[in-house]
Amino acid sequence: MRRAHAINIALSLFGVFGGGVVAAVIGLATDAVHHSFWVGFLVAMIIGAIAAAVAVLVGAFGDRETTERLEESRKMLPLLGMIIFGAGFAICTAWYFWPLKANKPAVAAAAPSTAKGPPPPTAQPAEPPVEARPPASPALPPDSSSPVARAPTPTPIRVLLECMPASSLDVVPQSGVSYHLWIGAPGTFSNGVIPLSFMRENSGSKIYGDDPLVGISSHKCMITNYSETLIVNAEISVNIIYREAIKNGNTVSTGGVQSTESHVFSIAKIDPGSGNGFQFQINNQSGQFVTDVSFAREIHAMRADVEKQESFPFIVTGQQPIRLFP
Repeated sequence: MRRAHAINIALSLFGVFGGGVVAAVIGLATDAVHHSFWVGFLVAMIIGAIAAAVAVLVGAFGDRETTERLEESRKMLPLLGMIIFGAGFAICTAWYFWPLKANKPAVAAAAPSTAKGPPPPTAQPAEPPVEARPPASPALPPDSSSPVARAPTPTPIRVLLECMPASSLDVVPQSGVSYHLWIGAPGTFSNGVIPLSFMRENSGSKIYGDDPLVGISSHKCMITNYSETLIVNAEISVNIIYREAIKNGNTVSTGGVQSTESHVFSIAKIDPGSGNGFQFQINNQSGQFVTDVSFAREIHAMRADVEKQESFPFIVTGQQPIRLFP
């Protein structure tokens, strides 16, 4: 074996093992295996290139005794150039594809503590800031399109009172009962309640007979419930002014006020509908007084389906007070 070949083989093996050793050291020291491979590869290539160059130089210039050696050295020079430029190409390729070092946050390894005591407080995540909100507004009732179930709105109650002078043509209703509100002398109703009297007669018979002057002492009244709800236990307030009756032959004139009283009369029920009104008569039975009768503008009653006393508008038509002569 020629001396140049032996040197070449020795340097090549040194380059391979040297590159492996360098790669292993770098990998253990930096914990980066992918970096150590490329470093070892570069070291092996550099040492291999040096070995090839040395072998060529030794072979070319170490022995010039024969022409064959000269010819061989002439051929080895281009080979040396290819080796050097090939090593440069390999180095530049490794440089181009060299992986960039990723910036990793340093994590400090906490050594186990042997000291006794409460554990160190752990970091708690920061709570988000509390957003300032305006005070809650009171809840509003749902609108008509809301699916929330709610109680139906009660039907409004409207009660109408109509009074007119009585007539001899007035007859008993089909029920066969005529109701009368008798106005007695002052002090007759000490408990504040005027009883609503009733008379049973044949339906269609005349209430006052053939008396043509009944209209000056009596009035016919009708209470109509203009709603769809039956009302019961109705209470109506009435105010009575007693005036002096001054008789002059067959005529009666009105004098000064003698007394004033307020009373209540009750009706058991008032049916709904314009054709189901409650009819009653007002009669002056005081004997010696002219009475002025007026009604309150509200009626106290109960709906038939609600056990609660309520106040409803009481619409009074015609002239008030109603003047009745004895």
